[in-house]
Amino acid sequence: MSIPSGNPVLIEVANWVMPDVVNVVNERLLSPFLIPALQFRSLTVSMPVPVVRDGFLLAYSALGWEQPDAPGSGDWPAGTLFAGVDSAVLAAAANMVLPQGTSSGFSLDAGPVHLSGNVGVEVPRFTLDSVRVNDDGSLTVQASCNARAQLGMRTDLLPFLPTFYFGPNATATVTVTARAAVVNGEVRMTLIDPPVPSFTFDLGSIPWWAVAIEAPLRPALASLAARLAGEVLRNFSFSVYTIPTFSVSLGGSSYDIRLLQATPSGCPSPQGRLLQVQARVSFTNPSAPSSIRFPSPTTIRCHDGKFLTAVDGGGLGGHNTPIETDRTRVREWETFTVETINAEAGKFALRAYNGDYVCAANGGGIGGPNDASCPVHTDATGIGVWDQFTMLMLPGGKFAIRTLNGHYLAATNGGGMTGGPVDTDRKAAREWETFTAVRVP
Repeated sequence: MSIPSGNPVLIEVANWVMPDVVNVVNERLLSPFLIPALQFRSLTVSMPVPVVRDGFLLAYSALGWEQPDAPGSGDWPAGTLFAGVDSAVLAAAANMVLPQGTSSGFSLDAGPVHLSGNVGVEVPRFTLDSVRVNDDGSLTVQASCNARAQLGMRTDLLPFLPTFYFGPNATATVTVTARAAVVNGEVRMTLIDPPVPSFTFDLGSIPWWAVAIEAPLRPALASLAARLAGEVLRNFSFSVYTIPTFSVSLGGSSYDIRLLQATPSGCPSPQGRLLQVQARVSFTNPSAPSSIRFPSPTTIRCHDGKFLTAVDGGGLGGHNTPIETDRTRVREWETFTVETINAEAGKFALRAYNGDYVCAANGGGIGGPNDASCPVHTDATGIGVWDQFTMLMLPGGKFAIRTLNGHYLAATNGGGMTGGPVDTDRKAAREWETFTAVRVP
């Protein structure tokens, strides 16, 4: 909103009103978007605060106490989810796994002079000004390589002399390109065809009787150091961040936002370019009533492919373990009957093989191991309120099971458990909370 500079009354009114307008927008429109912090391992970043700016919903984070380097809205992509990070974050992410190095044994003979020892190469931490983001989303990195040898030398001509120890060293700098790839939500940088660094070793002062070895020693050390540095650079990669799956609540419904595909690029910013990742996401509403048609009888397969089992065919509660998730074959205990209570509202009951019903104790909201507060029983003889579930349709023919109080049934570790196999305290339907109905063979 533009206020005429010559109207002090309007300016005063705007300064008085606008903070309240901003608060209303943030609290009523943006607070449902609990945008999580991008996962930077142990890097310290501020939690993102969602705001509306020039028609975009944005969330800014800062590394430590530094202010975020935010580009102008003219450079933001529209109609997509995107994340941008600057050189400070990129260098810090690389330095989480730096320094890296390797070493090798070394020996050289020149007539009567014999030399042996060890040569090591290390790539130290990146500095902020050593990382630059390019237009295509690649990085240009000035990488230093430090080489150091620990050598011992003796001569057959003077066998009574002690071994002479010394430590030649050298530093080389190479310009390398790193490209971003997005796999399973993780943005990862990998060096592409790094050049071979060139080392010139400083041998320091060596004895007069070893001068003959100086000429062959320099290139031999340089060749080995170059090979070792090449190994480190070719194998070097680092994770920038992970784009998490998260949920938002709007209009009383819960929506899951999942990354489907991401494309890195460069984006102008006031202090240089940002590594920008545009993401194509799925925006699904698992809170919608289910239209799944369950076969009867049916088996329920967990995320890891194993089946839900009513131990003893049902009838268990209390200190027992009524439900397990480790079966790989379908027998009688793995069969259930889905009874419709209210199809329009997606309400169902699950009847175990022995005729008793599956029950979410306390209506859900219980986690931890199966103990006296066992999350799920299979001993209900009739359909009470705790025995009613909402089956929620998910992509790919999967479904989630929501309890009376709005929590989700979860197969711990995605299945495969006999101790503490299920919980009912999950507030969102993610992988462990997804199941598939399979017709009994």
